[in-house]
Amino acid sequence: MKKKYILFSVVAMATVYGCDKNDKTVATPPTPPTPSPIVEVINSGISGKIVDDLGAPVSGATVTSGTATATTDANGAFSIPTAAMRKAGGQITVEKAGFLTGRRTFAAVATNMQYVNVRLIAKAAPSTFAAASGTTLTLSNGTTIKVEPGSVVNAANNTAYTGTVTAYAQYIDPNDPFFIENMPGSFLGMTRSGGLTGLHSSAIFYIELTGSNGEKLQLNKDLPATFTLPIAPADYDQAPASLRLSRLADSTGLWNEEGIAVKDMNSYIGKVDHFSYWSFGKHYRFVQISAPVKNSQDKAAPNVFGTFNYTFEGKNYISSSYADTSGLLKLVLPTNTKADFNIKSLGGAQLYNAEVGHFWIDSTFAPIKVTL
Repeated sequence: MKKKYILFSVVAMATVYGCDKNDKTVATPPTPPTPSPIVEVINSGISGKIVDDLGAPVSGATVTSGTATATTDANGAFSIPTAAMRKAGGQITVEKAGFLTGRRTFAAVATNMQYVNVRLIAKAAPSTFAAASGTTLTLSNGTTIKVEPGSVVNAANNTAYTGTVTAYAQYIDPNDPFFIENMPGSFLGMTRSGGLTGLHSSAIFYIELTGSNGEKLQLNKDLPATFTLPIAPADYDQAPASLRLSRLADSTGLWNEEGIAVKDMNSYIGKVDHFSYWSFGKHYRFVQISAPVKNSQDKAAPNVFGTFNYTFEGKNYISSSYADTSGLLKLVLPTNTKADFNIKSLGGAQLYNAEVGHFWIDSTFAPIKVTL
């Protein structure tokens, strides 16, 4: 299909002043500040499909959004008609025995039903160790996690745990072809100063500790664990001096920056005081692009899948989103970056392609028509 360039318009807003009959200038009352999307809560809904790491439907999985829950059917489908969500990141949590906890964060629009497709990651075989002795966990990509002796506590009451610990520790590769389906969270994070940021992850890890009676365990914050992430020989020279250490926050579904991992010879070394999902990555300034999609009858085209394929600082990335019930796609892209924009059906059929980019502000495209 021939590529098309999309143009967009920007509407500038001006402060308006009025005058009374005596020509006295009367200032328009100030508009109350718009709530931050990080804290603003809206009512929306979410539906979707949950599959395993081979793409087969997962039935009986528990899907939670806020206080609302649903259970997947035989086709892996679920629906939560209404739930309270944060505007910056509506989110779902997916629980199913034998799999890592699924987490997905998405841009939410009030009253519209959102759509997600989550590919769960099977749990690898766990390891065990004595809490009093600590251990060093080794992951599939060569990363090690040193757990200090006596550093494990009961998550419910923060008291020292002295028994046998079962540890699930897994590496999630951002270069995996299925990453946009199994990634935890989204492409957005929060800086230590509280601002929204884009996040390119170099590596993501999941760590979960349980006790001999199934109780949830955590780390003593005064005895953090140490990550040592190896740098591939081909990346030695261009590897940055440090990477942001970010934890996936339960409350917002955003990657909260909590520290840095420092380059030391052929590895990055960083400390964490809480086990969960962790990302080693880099921040970037981003814009949010809204793209309304319609079918040939000029009706909304819900649930179509949109992607931005782009190159940033010499590496290839993909940003993705599903359209909600109004046919609206919302995707993020680094500022001033060119992208190949694709829209596909749920079945994977190519519907649209265009080259877009070099945006400096959040933008909305003219409606895009596709043939379903």
